[in-house]
Amino acid sequence: MTMDSIEVTPAGVRSFKASGPRLHHTYKMQLGQWVTVTDPADLEYLLNPISGVVLRERPELGLRYFQCVAPNGAKLVLPGEDPGGVCYGYGEVVIGGGVLHRVLCHDGRFEPIRAARLLAKVPSLRVLVVRGGGFGDLFLTLPAIATLRNRFPDMEIHYATAAPLKRLLQHNDLLNGVSTLFEAYEAAPFGLVVDLGRWAEGAPDSGEVHRSDIFAHAFGIETVDSYRFSYTVMPEERAEAQKVLGGGPDVIGLQLTGSINRRCPPIEWGEKMMQMLLALGWRVAVFAGDRLDWAMPGVINLTGLKDAGLTMAVIEQCTGLVAGDSGILHGANALGRPVVGLFGPVDPDLRVRDHPNCRVVAGNEAAHCLPCNDHQDHQCKGYPPCMTRLDHGDVLDALEATIDGCE
Repeated sequence: MTMDSIEVTPAGVRSFKASGPRLHHTYKMQLGQWVTVTDPADLEYLLNPISGVVLRERPELGLRYFQCVAPNGAKLVLPGEDPGGVCYGYGEVVIGGGVLHRVLCHDGRFEPIRAARLLAKVPSLRVLVVRGGGFGDLFLTLPAIATLRNRFPDMEIHYATAAPLKRLLQHNDLLNGVSTLFEAYEAAPFGLVVDLGRWAEGAPDSGEVHRSDIFAHAFGIETVDSYRFSYTVMPEERAEAQKVLGGGPDVIGLQLTGSINRRCPPIEWGEKMMQMLLALGWRVAVFAGDRLDWAMPGVINLTGLKDAGLTMAVIEQCTGLVAGDSGILHGANALGRPVVGLFGPVDPDLRVRDHPNCRVVAGNEAAHCLPCNDHQDHQCKGYPPCMTRLDHGDVLDALEATIDGCE
């Protein structure tokens, strides 16, 4: 029987209500009453310690490890447990899951013991990595996993992610298995769980450190060995992509919108770019998160495409691509395709370092501003001017150069 739900209940409070834009449903919980969660993204958010929610789960996914760093030791009282608590001495290791690890995550007297340190003692440890939404971020976690694999080749590492994104990690030699979060519970318990949900988003140094290195910090690694990552297109996906694109002149992939639209130029800018590409004799495959119901000669309308495998297969078939800081850009880098990355709010060196077939065009100089790393500092009111002032001619020149110089 396949597991398709997990039960949760609040710990230490009489009642709890969870709602908001990150949740697909509203959850009303009472102490001691178990509530069934059937949405994997909701479950990932509710059980993520960064959210500050303290819930019990049934069953438990696996273990986390902490060490007491209080000079005089620490007394720990868990919600709903013995009010006398448990005393831990300085340096003592605490192993647990469920409520225990969520409490320890917020207790400054305890520090997490990272995967690299544990694997040095138990090289064959069975590790689960959890990370949900974010097409591009899934790729950006892979350099950290590759670095860990290089150091500890005997470890067993599994990855749990959202169902539509599983395909992005399949057929990857770094991983022993890929599953949804619910499927991971079927294979539980794991010897170590590394929860990357909201990890990079909450990192204090995310405006100075490459995102792959930020993910590496969760594993106890300071810097990844390489910022590159890869993806394998299956023959049947390639055949389907060729049908979608049809015959005719070579195709340029163009992204109009992304999951964070301020990291892409305005759609009007993209439409002008499309017209210029068509005038040069290219066909254009258009990507956008929301479906745009229009048709034009020479344009393959892929807006609203949700199939990750087909999206990657189409990217592989493109002669070149133009994309903002998004999954399309990182997908092109995974495949080594010629791509022009459009940047402004985020420093490109924190996203696309060491990808030889990727060239960057940034609008910061024209807008007289530096990258502000927009998830931290929304300095602009309205659309960021650094993305509106990207020069179309510069983008075309960069596209031609990266296609001609493709390795």
